[in-house]
Formats: sequence, C-alpha cells, structure tokens
Amino acid sequence: MREIMVSVIIPLQNQGGTVWQMTEKLKKEAPDSSEIIFVDRGSTDDTVFRALTALTRDGLHGCVLQSGRGSTMAAACQAGLSRAEGEFVCFLSHAERLPDGYWHACLEKAAAMDDIEMAFGYFYEAGTYTDPNTPQDDAPCRRGIDYLPAVFSGAFPLQMVQVLFRRDFLRQKSVYFHEECGCGFDEEFLYTALLRASKVQPVNWKLEVLKPCGLETATAAQCLQRVEALLRVRDLADCTGSENLHMQQIMQKQVLPAAVMEYVDRMLDEGKSPFEVRRELRRHGLNRYMRPGHETVPMLRRRVKAFRSPFQAYRKKEK
Repeated sequence: MREIMVSVIIPLQNQGGTVWQMTEKLKKEAPDSSEIIFVDRGSTDDTVFRALTALTRDGLHGCVLQSGRGSTMAAACQAGLSRAEGEFVCFLSHAERLPDGYWHACLEKAAAMDDIEMAFGYFYEAGTYTDPNTPQDDAPCRRGIDYLPAVFSGAFPLQMVQVLFRRDFLRQKSVYFHEECGCGFDEEFLYTALLRASKVQPVNWKLEVLKPCGLETATAAQCLQRVEALLRVRDLADCTGSENLHMQQIMQKQVLPAAVMEYVDRMLDEGKSPFEVRRELRRHGLNRYMRPGHETVPMLRRRVKAFRSPFQAYRKKEK
C-alpha cells in the first residue's frame, strides 16, 4: 500500500476558477508521497467537477469531500482531518500565499526527526527575517508553549497555514476543530496545538507576515464566536501551571481585550448604540475582560479606557 507522507487539506467554496492554479502549484510543491484533500462547502458552481478533473489531469493522489452547503470552514477542515492518512497534515486555504520551496523545507526538517510534532517557518529576531540563502545554525527544538507569549503579543506572527502538523500528535492530544465555530477556529486550533506540543521545530525559511483572513468582513456574531474560541484557549492555558504566568497574562490582558474590542467595533458598525453594546457585553460576561494591565499595548489600553469612560467619545479602530 502506498505510504502517504503529507495530507494537504484545502477547503473550497465556489472557487472553480482557481482550483487548477492550486493544483499546478501543489504539483510542484507537494512530494510524490502526498495526498490532496479538497473539501467542498456546498459550491453552486462547477468547483467539485473542476477539483476532480484537476486531480486526474495532474496525476495527483487525493479526493474531493463534500461537507454540505452552509457548513463552516471549521467543519470542512475537520472533515478533511478525519479523512487524512498522511504522516503529516497541513491546511491551505490560500496556497498561493506561501513561497516556493517552503513545504519541501518543512517536510525535510520534520521527516529527519521522528518525534517532531509541528514545524513552521521561522525568523530569528523580532522584526527581521532570515534570508533562506544565508546559512544559519539550526534553531533548537522547543515546546510549543514557549512560543506562545511571542505569538500572542504579535512579536512572532504565526498562522495555521504556515504550520506542518504530525497527524498522530493531533489525534493523541485531541486537537480538533469546533465545527460550529465560524470565526477564530484557526487560531483556536493553532494555539491548542502549541499548548500541547512538546517538540516544535522551526525551519530556517523566509516568510512574509501573512495578513489574518476573514476579520475585515466578519459580522458581530462571527466576532463573538472568535471571542468564545479564544476563551476556550484561555481555559486550557490556565491549566498549564504557574510557571507560564506571563503567557497567561498576555492572553488575559492583551489577546482577549483586543478580540472583545473587535466585537465592540463590529456591533457599532451594525448600528447598535453604545448602551446596547455595553448591555451585550454584560449579557455574555465579556465586560470582565475590559481591564487592561501591564501586558496591554498602549493603543488598546486607550481604546478600552475610552469605551468604558462615560466622559470620552469612543472612536473605532482605524482599519
């Protein structure tokens, strides 16, 4: 039976015009021992037909699943994860955003070490990126939780699309997608994996900072789902012990207030009055996360203070 090295999971919805571009790139990038799993979310165009045709035309091993119309991205990713048979798993909703050769570098590093649970592109100093053509000493393998303070604070930009996961690790540690979550599911999955990973390997590869997808067009209801996803991560982080207090404080004083303020801005965009917004926050118990601390960046601290003060006119964050 053919041994599969990596399963590439790609959720699709009405993307028939770009499927062939994706498979062209994957044919160059993915190794021969890979499988491509397209998960259709109830497309109304010819996406399913084009995906099947592209796999056949390019001689790629894989399949097309259908998660049903109206299903969330999280449900599509979970369907693909349940079907995956590769030793490693990656999720590519925007395959064209990663540089050529990136997955080869990650796979080469991960395959060389039997116990690596996650691998991703890395930069060595905050704000600077390593030239992949410049020799560098291999970065040490570390616990996932060691990266979280920098990830939470934004000093180490990291998204799910950049990461290669070992499939057995995800299953043994019960890292999965909450299928009902329509926004923030990717952050929850990534942060949960980092909290539970004991061996994470950075790869010396240049990566541009990827702009988070989806928040610009998210509704207030979706922003609330993201807050709820981050609260589940917070509950898990709080169980890691007092030695990780700094990471827990960043989560409590920076990550959650920023997500709540995004929810506030979206409710105001949708026509709610400040009084109605404050009532919604109290109803969901989110007003308790509007308390800045030392870990809160100055701009967010000012926004929270202005919104809470009855004497200041609150201005939404500029997009």
